[in-house]
Amino acid sequence: MPRQINCTMTGLRTDVPTLQIDTVPHVYLADVTEPGRAIFRVSDGDPPWGATITFGRQTVRLVIPLGNGATEGPWLNYPPAPVPLERLHVEGTAFITASGQPWIWKGCSDFLLYKRFLEGEDLTRLLEERRELGANLLRVFGMLHFIERFSPKAYRGSYYESLPLFADLLALSGFYLEFVTFADQQQIGVVEQTHFVECCDQLATRPNTFIELCNEYPKNGIDPRHFSKPAEILASAGSALADAAPDVFWDFFGWHGRRDWPKVTSSCEDMYAVIQQRQIPGVHDEPARQDRPAEFSPHLAAQIALTSRLLGSGATFHSISGLRSQPFTPFELECAHAFFVELT
Repeated sequence: MPRQINCTMTGLRTDVPTLQIDTVPHVYLADVTEPGRAIFRVSDGDPPWGATITFGRQTVRLVIPLGNGATEGPWLNYPPAPVPLERLHVEGTAFITASGQPWIWKGCSDFLLYKRFLEGEDLTRLLEERRELGANLLRVFGMLHFIERFSPKAYRGSYYESLPLFADLLALSGFYLEFVTFADQQQIGVVEQTHFVECCDQLATRPNTFIELCNEYPKNGIDPRHFSKPAEILASAGSALADAAPDVFWDFFGWHGRRDWPKVTSSCEDMYAVIQQRQIPGVHDEPARQDRPAEFSPHLAAQIALTSRLLGSGATFHSISGLRSQPFTPFELECAHAFFVELT
C-alpha cells in the first residue's frame, strides 16, 4: 500500500498542488477530486525525506512519513475567493454600490494591461502588487501609439470579444476597470463610432466596468461632441488637458491636474469647483507622477490622495511603471503606499 498524505485546502484554488521530494526527480500531482482535499500518493520506492508542497504561489515544507498508510498533511490555505463586485451608479457627486454604500475611487494607471492580456502574459504578480497596495480600480487604455504600439487592428478576431474576459479577470482580483477607448487616435485611425460602440457593448455586460471616451481628447484626435453617452455603463466623455474642465460631461469626469510646483498641491480645488458646478463625481485621474524624484515624495503623494478624497470622488495613482503596466520601482512603491493609505 503506498503512502498517502492528505491535505485540507481552503480558499480559492487556482491550480493543482504538487509535491516534490528532496533529491527525487518525480513530481507528484495531488488528487483534488474530493472537495476541499488534496491527496498525494507517494510511491513505496521513494524514501522518507524532506519535501515541498507547492500550491498557487506558496510553498510549505514537510517530512515524508515512514511506513504505509495515510497521514494528515499541512493545510493549504489559498487566498479567499473575492467578494463579487457590485454594479455602481451615481447619486449626485458620489459613486454608490447596488447595496447603497458609498464607493471611493482608488485607481491605478495601467495603460498597457489589456495589451499584455491579449498577448497572453501572466498578470498575476502585477495584479497582486496593485491590490495589496490598496487599489480597487485599474485605468487601462484600449490603444496607444507613442508609449508603445498598441492598435485594435493588430488583434482582429480577439480584441473586442476578449473585453468581457479581461473584465472578469480583474473582477476576480477585486478590481473595477476604467477602459479608455481612445488615445493617439490621430495615429491609429480606427473607425471611431464602430470602435466605441463595440467596446461599450462588450463591457456593459460586466458589473465592474467604466468607460472613458478619450484620454486628453484635445490632443488625441477625438471630439466628444460627436459621441453619445452609452447606456448601461458608467461613462466619462473624456479628460481635458492639465487643470482644465472637459467640454462635455456624462456620468462623471476625470481631472488632470497641474504637475508643476506649487500648483500641484492645489489642483484639486479647481476640480472641486467643477464638481459643484456640474453636480457629478470627479476623479483626479493623472496627478503628479514619480519621473522627477527631486520634485516628488511620498508626502506629496499622500497629500494629493487626501485632497482628492475630500474634494472629489477619489484618485488614480499615476506612475512611469504604470504607463507600461510594469511592477513598481522601490520609490514608486513607497509613494503608492502613502497614496492609497490616504484614500482608504
